Amino acid sequence: MSKERMRNAIILCVAIIGFVAVPVTYSTVKGYTVWYWRNPHAQMFVNGHRVSGYVHRSKHGLVITRGDLPKRQSYIVSFLDQGTANITDCRPWSAPAFFVFVIRDIDPPCLTNQTNSETLEGPWGPVRIDGTRVEFQTTNNKVIRVIR
Repeated sequence: MSKERMRNAIILCVAIIGFVAVPVTYSTVKGYTVWYWRNPHAQMFVNGHRVSGYVHRSKHGLVITRGDLPKRQSYIVSFLDQGTANITDCRPWSAPAFFVFVIRDIDPPCLTNQTNSETLEGPWGPVRIDGTRVEFQTTNNKVIRVIR
Protein backbone atom coordinates (compact mmCIF):
# COMPACT_ATOMS: atom_id res chain seq x y z
CA MET A 1 0.00 0.00 0.00
CA SER A 2 1.38 3.41 -0.93
CA LYS A 3 2.00 6.14 1.62
CA GLU A 4 -0.81 8.23 0.14
CA ARG A 5 -3.38 5.42 0.43
CA MET A 6 -2.19 4.65 3.97
CA ARG A 7 -2.58 8.30 4.95
CA ASN A 8 -6.09 8.43 3.44
CA ALA A 9 -7.08 5.25 5.28
CA ILE A 10 -5.85 6.69 8.59
CA ILE A 11 -7.73 9.95 7.97
CA LEU A 12 -10.89 7.98 7.18
CA CYS A 13 -10.57 5.90 10.38
CA VAL A 14 -10.01 9.01 12.52
CA ALA A 15 -13.04 10.69 10.92
CA ILE A 16 -15.27 7.67 11.61
CA ILE A 17 -14.09 7.39 15.21
CA GLY A 18 -14.63 11.13 15.69
CA PHE A 19 -18.09 10.92 14.14
CA VAL A 20 -19.06 8.32 16.78
CA ALA A 21 -17.06 9.72 19.73
CA VAL A 22 -18.38 13.30 19.62
CA PRO A 23 -22.09 12.49 20.15
CA VAL A 24 -21.31 9.80 22.74
CA THR A 25 -19.11 12.19 24.70
CA TYR A 26 -21.63 15.02 24.41
CA SER A 27 -24.56 12.91 25.63
CA THR A 28 -22.51 11.54 28.53
CA VAL A 29 -21.28 14.98 29.65
CA LYS A 30 -24.78 16.49 29.41
CA GLY A 31 -26.29 13.60 31.41
CA TYR A 32 -28.46 12.20 28.62
CA THR A 33 -26.52 8.93 28.78
CA VAL A 34 -25.39 7.14 31.95
CA TRP A 35 -22.80 4.36 31.77
CA TYR A 36 -23.15 1.53 34.29
CA TRP A 37 -20.01 -0.52 34.95
CA ARG A 38 -20.14 -3.97 36.51
CA ASN A 39 -18.54 -4.24 39.95
CA PRO A 40 -16.82 -7.65 40.01
CA HIS A 41 -16.27 -7.46 43.79
CA ALA A 42 -19.89 -6.81 44.81
CA GLN A 43 -21.62 -9.41 46.98
CA MET A 44 -25.37 -9.97 47.24
CA PHE A 45 -27.30 -11.52 50.13
CA VAL A 46 -30.98 -12.43 50.50
CA ASN A 47 -32.07 -12.94 54.11
CA GLY A 48 -28.42 -13.29 55.09
CA HIS A 49 -27.57 -16.00 52.52
CA ARG A 50 -25.20 -15.19 49.66
CA VAL A 51 -26.90 -15.48 46.27
CA SER A 52 -25.81 -15.15 42.66
CA GLY A 53 -26.26 -11.90 40.85
CA TYR A 54 -24.32 -8.82 39.85
CA VAL A 55 -24.16 -5.10 40.47
CA HIS A 56 -23.48 -2.33 37.98
CA ARG A 57 -22.65 1.15 39.25
CA SER A 58 -22.39 4.70 38.03
CA LYS A 59 -22.05 8.02 39.84
CA HIS A 60 -25.86 8.28 39.76
CA GLY A 61 -26.73 4.91 41.30
CA LEU A 62 -26.66 1.14 41.14
CA VAL A 63 -28.40 -1.52 39.13
CA ILE A 64 -28.74 -4.64 41.29
CA THR A 65 -29.59 -7.86 39.45
CA ARG A 66 -30.59 -10.94 41.41
CA GLY A 67 -29.76 -14.33 39.96
CA ASP A 68 -31.45 -16.44 42.65
CA LEU A 69 -34.90 -16.25 41.05
CA PRO A 70 -36.20 -18.32 38.09
CA LYS A 71 -35.95 -15.14 35.97
CA ARG A 72 -33.33 -12.47 36.67
CA GLN A 73 -34.69 -9.49 38.59
CA SER A 74 -33.12 -6.01 38.45
CA TYR A 75 -33.64 -3.01 40.69
CA ILE A 76 -32.28 0.46 40.07
CA VAL A 77 -31.11 2.44 43.09
CA SER A 78 -30.94 6.17 42.31
CA PHE A 79 -28.74 8.19 44.63
CA LEU A 80 -30.41 11.34 45.93
CA ASP A 81 -29.14 14.22 48.07
CA GLN A 82 -27.81 13.80 51.62
CA GLY A 83 -27.03 10.09 51.31
CA THR A 84 -30.59 8.98 50.55
CA ALA A 85 -31.73 6.83 47.65
CA ASN A 86 -34.80 5.77 45.74
CA ILE A 87 -35.36 2.23 44.44
CA THR A 88 -37.39 1.06 41.46
CA ASP A 89 -38.36 -2.43 40.30
CA CYS A 90 -37.17 -2.87 36.71
CA ARG A 91 -39.40 -5.82 35.84
CA PRO A 92 -39.77 -7.13 33.15
CA TRP A 93 -36.38 -5.70 32.05
CA SER A 94 -33.20 -7.02 33.63
CA ALA A 95 -29.68 -5.69 33.24
CA PRO A 96 -27.34 -7.51 30.89
CA ALA A 97 -24.48 -9.49 32.45
CA PHE A 98 -21.99 -7.62 30.26
CA PHE A 99 -19.33 -5.51 32.01
CA VAL A 100 -20.86 -2.22 30.86
CA PHE A 101 -24.20 -0.97 29.56
CA VAL A 102 -25.91 2.36 28.92
CA ILE A 103 -29.17 3.84 30.12
CA ARG A 104 -30.34 6.84 28.15
CA ASP A 105 -32.81 9.45 29.34
CA ILE A 106 -35.10 8.59 26.41
CA ASP A 107 -37.10 5.45 27.23
CA PRO A 108 -35.28 4.29 30.39
CA PRO A 109 -35.86 0.58 31.08
CA CYS A 110 -37.09 0.81 34.67
CA LEU A 111 -40.16 2.95 34.17
CA THR A 112 -43.24 0.75 34.09
CA ASN A 113 -46.94 1.22 34.74
CA GLN A 114 -47.00 -1.13 37.71
CA THR A 115 -46.08 -0.01 41.20
CA ASN A 116 -43.45 -1.77 43.26
CA SER A 117 -46.08 -3.29 45.56
CA GLU A 118 -47.74 -5.11 42.62
CA THR A 119 -44.83 -7.51 42.18
CA LEU A 120 -43.93 -10.27 44.63
CA GLU A 121 -40.22 -9.43 44.68
CA GLY A 122 -40.72 -5.68 44.29
CA PRO A 123 -38.91 -3.33 46.68
CA TRP A 124 -40.81 -2.10 49.69
CA GLY A 125 -39.90 0.62 52.14
CA PRO A 126 -36.79 2.77 52.31
CA VAL A 127 -33.34 1.99 51.01
CA ARG A 128 -30.68 2.03 53.71
CA ILE A 129 -27.17 3.03 52.73
CA ASP A 130 -24.31 2.56 55.18
CA GLY A 131 -20.89 3.09 53.63
CA THR A 132 -20.50 0.36 51.02
CA ARG A 133 -23.66 -1.50 52.08
CA VAL A 134 -27.07 -1.03 50.45
CA GLU A 135 -30.09 -2.75 51.98
CA PHE A 136 -33.80 -2.87 51.20
CA GLN A 137 -36.79 -5.13 51.73
CA THR A 138 -39.12 -6.74 49.19
CA THR A 139 -42.90 -6.96 49.34
CA ASN A 140 -42.62 -10.60 50.44
CA ASN A 141 -40.39 -9.57 53.41
CA LYS A 142 -37.02 -10.65 52.02
CA VAL A 143 -34.07 -8.48 53.01
CA ILE A 144 -31.72 -7.77 50.11
CA ARG A 145 -28.23 -6.60 51.10
CA VAL A 146 -25.52 -5.63 48.65
CA ILE A 147 -21.95 -4.93 49.61
CA ARG A 148 -20.45 -2.90 46.82
